[in-house]
Amino acid sequence: MTSSTYSSFHFPIDEVEYRIEFLKNITSQIYPKLNEIYYDLRITHHLKDEDEKKNIDLAEIALEEFFLTEISRNFSKDSILAEHANETIGRSDYRWIFDILDGSMNFLRGNPLFAMCFSIQHRNTNVGAYVFLPSLKNEYEAVLSQGAKKDGKRIQVSEIHLLENSQLVPSFPSRFRESEIREVLSELYSFICKGRSIRRSGSFVIDMCWLSNGMIDGLWERNVDVYDLAGVSLILKEAGGSLTNFTGEEILHFPENIIASNGLIHEQIISILSKSKRDYNLN
Repeated sequence: MTSSTYSSFHFPIDEVEYRIEFLKNITSQIYPKLNEIYYDLRITHHLKDEDEKKNIDLAEIALEEFFLTEISRNFSKDSILAEHANETIGRSDYRWIFDILDGSMNFLRGNPLFAMCFSIQHRNTNVGAYVFLPSLKNEYEAVLSQGAKKDGKRIQVSEIHLLENSQLVPSFPSRFRESEIREVLSELYSFICKGRSIRRSGSFVIDMCWLSNGMIDGLWERNVDVYDLAGVSLILKEAGGSLTNFTGEEILHFPENIIASNGLIHEQIISILSKSKRDYNLN
């Protein structure tokens, strides 16, 4: 068994890679299930907010149950933390954390920008990550201290070092939208004035993967939960990126407001957000 050391942390690489290969195999078989869920729950006409939310939850739960069953059957001693189910506490050192359908509204509207995101922890440390974009047939993966890959090829963040040359992804919160909208608009104004352009896919996980691959340069997002972040944070770090909360500190609790970047523009993003918040509080 091959082991790796990260600082003073040892973990068995073979076991982590085996779990990632399992995910690759099982996600390649997911298309009939995705089609079934899509045609049962797709949104093609006006629905009340609660009915939209119900369809999203039903889609996520159906996919989640499929993966919970497969993971539990093949790794019965591992712990599992998923968004909708109660946490399963196992006897091994491994824990799976996943967001089974990030960009769920995109999915239900027929938009191809949605993703499945998995983290594999060993003794509470993220040591493996796998993200699958079914419609685009892209795979992103990382193993701690082994680098990040897209479709089997190594990736790294961009080398853009000035905000005015950067492509950025803004925060558009879905929760507390009314109370935060003025602050969000203040941020957008500040970054539009400073950055080159603004992009947004509708999937936080995809945005993080594109950041890891050098396709965008930085993002900021509110109320990010552990399901969304656990896997893609490892991919980003292994690709050379940076991740903090809005004040530049380590992320220690969830949900959290986060900044992710190629590292070179990170302090510039923190500075703009801080100035925007001051200006907002003055008005």
